[in-house]
Amino acid sequence: MTDPEVDRENRQWVRDLSGRGLAREAACRELYGLLLRVARSESRRRAPSLRLMGPELEDIAHQATADALMAITARLDRFRGEAKFTTWATKFVIYDVGTKMNRHAWHRHEILYGFVGAMVLGPEFGAVA
Repeated sequence: MTDPEVDRENRQWVRDLSGRGLAREAACRELYGLLLRVARSESRRRAPSLRLMGPELEDIAHQATADALMAITARLDRFRGEAKFTTWATKFVIYDVGTKMNRHAWHRHEILYGFVGAMVLGPEFGAVA
């Protein structure tokens, strides 16, 4: 980045999240809030196609945010400063929301093999003995 203010902000994020104590806690709290807003937005955007709603979405958003925060802090040494730190960080939570929502949707589906077999291959293949 060529903007000195963005560079300063990026260095501050990395320094605070790499450190210990109150500065790290404050940075984690602030980043969690930002990531949670993104996670909620992303989960709402994806929800209609997966028929998810209500408390499930909120739970997925919090799980994805917590996982993303852990991944970000584990990979701080990989941040190159080519974008704003917060832009780089949001990609983690967007990916986590997508992964969790897809997994969650699959867990909710019950496959009726006999019924599917009859639909695809004909009634004689769907018969259950």
